[in-house]
Amino acid sequence: MQANEDDMSELTALEARLSPEKPVERHPPGWLTFMPPFIKELWQKGVNFEMDSQKGEFLLKGFYKNGDLRLTVRQEQFIAIDRREKETVIRKFEDLVELNYQWWVASNTKNQYMAPSEPWLDAFLSSKRAKRKVIYVPINDDQDEGSA
Repeated sequence: MQANEDDMSELTALEARLSPEKPVERHPPGWLTFMPPFIKELWQKGVNFEMDSQKGEFLLKGFYKNGDLRLTVRQEQFIAIDRREKETVIRKFEDLVELNYQWWVASNTKNQYMAPSEPWLDAFLSSKRAKRKVIYVPINDDQDEGSA
């Protein structure tokens, strides 16, 4: 009976993580109080980022093949800098969503897309850049039936 309860709790946790309707509760760190509204918005939308105080940049997680996206401020504008040092002016959250979407599409290998990380998945779904699609695959003899 314990195994079934463990399986159910894992399934519930997975569903909660994948469901755009159930935001994860996060408590903002104290330093966020002193940040510009745009940085606070990133936190509220669930963007995973770190602040590099030595370089004066924010490192945004979850950009495909790009790795961390650097976000800096120059002349009162946010500038996103990708791994190729290409710079993009960011005026709103939607600009980051579009940039991440471009990296996601570019990461397509063998006509298979990796699932976007959150909160980008939620943003792609709500902006109709992506759709949810469920597929079923056979279980091979060498696979554990419980992992399907």
